[in-house]
Amino acid sequence: MTANLILLIRRIPWRVLVTILAGVVVVKGACLLSMDLPANSAELAQVVKQGMGMVVVGGVVLIGVVIS
Repeated sequence: MTANLILLIRRIPWRVLVTILAGVVVVKGACLLSMDLPANSAELAQVVKQGMGMVVVGGVVLIGVVIS
C-alpha cells in the first residue's frame, strides 16, 4: 500500500500543479478587484486587501516555480 502511494507521489508533476494553483489564486484575486464594490468603506478596504494579497501571493509562487 505505501509503495503504491510513494509511486503515485513521485509521478505527480508538482511544478505543474503548483503553477496551476498559483494561476488560480492570481485570477481569483483579480476577480475580487474587478467586482462590484460595496458601498461600505470598511468592506471595500477588506475586499481590496484580500484581492491584492491573493494577486501578490500567486505571483510570488509563480516566480518561485519559474526560478526553480
